[in-house]
Amino acid sequence: MTIIGFERLRSGAKNLIVFDPMFHDATNITKLIGRNFEYTFPDIALKSYRRGSKYLRRYREFEILV
Repeated sequence: MTIIGFERLRSGAKNLIVFDPMFHDATNITKLIGRNFEYTFPDIALKSYRRGSKYLRRYREFEILV
């Protein structure tokens, strides 16, 4: 899993934006590769890349690469 971003919602909830090799990219995202586009609701596009604290608690440790 590669963390590519951090998101803090107005409600105070926090999410990581990740690329996770366990999951395939959504077709609505892959069809846009190599194209110029504007996404009306980018939060919907990022849904499959969000990982909240509940999901991340499954792992005991992470390795940080800089």
